[in-house]
Amino acid sequence: MPRESSRQNLLFATLLCLAGCFAARPGVPLPIPADGILVEEFGRVPAGDVVERTFVLVNEGLQPLGLELDASSCDCLVSPTTAVITAGQTLAVEMRVDTGTLQGPVKMVAAFATTDPDRRTLRLILAGEVVPPVTVEPSVLFFGRVRSGGAHVREIVIQPSRAGVQIRRVFTDGGGLGLRKVGSVAGTGGLAPGLVLEVALPRNLAPGGFEGGLVVETTDVWIPKYPIPVLAIVLSE
Repeated sequence: MPRESSRQNLLFATLLCLAGCFAARPGVPLPIPADGILVEEFGRVPAGDVVERTFVLVNEGLQPLGLELDASSCDCLVSPTTAVITAGQTLAVEMRVDTGTLQGPVKMVAAFATTDPDRRTLRLILAGEVVPPVTVEPSVLFFGRVRSGGAHVREIVIQPSRAGVQIRRVFTDGGGLGLRKVGSVAGTGGLAPGLVLEVALPRNLAPGGFEGGLVVETTDVWIPKYPIPVLAIVLSE
């Protein structure tokens, strides 16, 4: 009987240890630096993801610290927007960013006015890269310097950048461009196949800068139409 009781106690202690080991832990408290800037990197995420991070601020001063968000500083959700951190205490500030309309390197800044005479502004920054639904090589199709009347052709490769995204079609968006499919790119890692296209400038070009474009229509719900600029410098005769 005592042996069975010991086993039960050991099992109970083990469960308590596991519960403690796997319980969610708050973020590390962050003292507010002299420049008032705290940065959290979120890496690379697909467009449409929601990025959420929590900044745990600590007031290392001897006086209470008041904070109030400048609502126009960040196109994101911040909570709380106003607060007081008493001396020696912490405050968890949550930032939430919807990346549905973002592309490329991004930096979202939540600026707070503070009551600290030495740090009038506190800036919480979320930085990272939002990956569009397709990768394009080159991302901007630049022909360089060309002459009117000549044949100017370049290739461009378009591939889905994540699983679940497919290319519906690619079409021209002004400029009188020629467009022809010349190959395919096999999908890897669960990605759908890509395209190799040949893009041709119109022969009758006016001197100066040329601006045209392609549009990639995809199954992505956030960025269903992805633009590709096509540029050239047309020399005068």
